[in-house]
Amino acid sequence: MNLEFKEIVENKLILLYIISKLDISSIQLMNIVLENKFMHYFKLQQCISELLNDQYITSYKNQNKEFYQI
Repeated sequence: MNLEFKEIVENKLILLYIISKLDISSIQLMNIVLENKFMHYFKLQQCISELLNDQYITSYKNQNKEFYQI
């Protein structure tokens, strides 16, 4: 398994874990990930986009905020 692929998989697992444990908005998720330096912004956006496209997570809006759920 190449290193970049492994990093992407680990990043997705981190995101799935956070989303599964918290009712979390996109801003809150971004803050948690970036403040704890789990990954940088562009990797975060790439992983979220792939998780949404692959239907591992869904998004919904509530009071003009975007939320994620599994």
